[in-house]
Amino acid sequence: MNSRKAEGRTIVLVTKLIPYFFILTFLVATNGPGLAASEDFHVVYPTDLYAGKPLKIHVVFPSDPPSHVFYQLEVTVDGQPVAMADLSEERSTWITAPPQKSGRHRFYVIWRNPPGGMPIENGKDLFILPKKQ
Repeated sequence: MNSRKAEGRTIVLVTKLIPYFFILTFLVATNGPGLAASEDFHVVYPTDLYAGKPLKIHVVFPSDPPSHVFYQLEVTVDGQPVAMADLSEERSTWITAPPQKSGRHRFYVIWRNPPGGMPIENGKDLFILPKKQ
C-alpha cells in the first residue's frame, strides 16, 4: 500500500515538472552561451562579462553587403540604444557596447535596413558579473 502511494506521488511530481523541463529547454536553446542566431545574421557575445568592462560584440552576415550598400546596425541594452555601426564591403564587424552594471540585461543587435525593409532583431539575455577583483 505504501509503494502505491509513493508511486502515485512520483507520477504527480513528474507531471508537474514536465512544463518546467520544456521551458528550461527553450531558454537554453534561445539563450545558450555566447551565440545568438537568426537566419539573416549571427551575433557572438563575449564570454567574460564583468561590470565596468566594455562588451565587444561580433556580428556576422552570411554574405557581403551588395555594392554601395551600408548595413546599419544598432545595439540596445534593456531597450535603450547604446551603440551603432555601419557595415560595407565585409560580412562581419565588431561593435563595442559600453560597460554595464552587474545583473541580467537584455541585449539586442538590430539590423535596421535589411532587404525587404523590416528591421531584424537578434536578442539575448546576458548576465554581467560584478567587477573582477
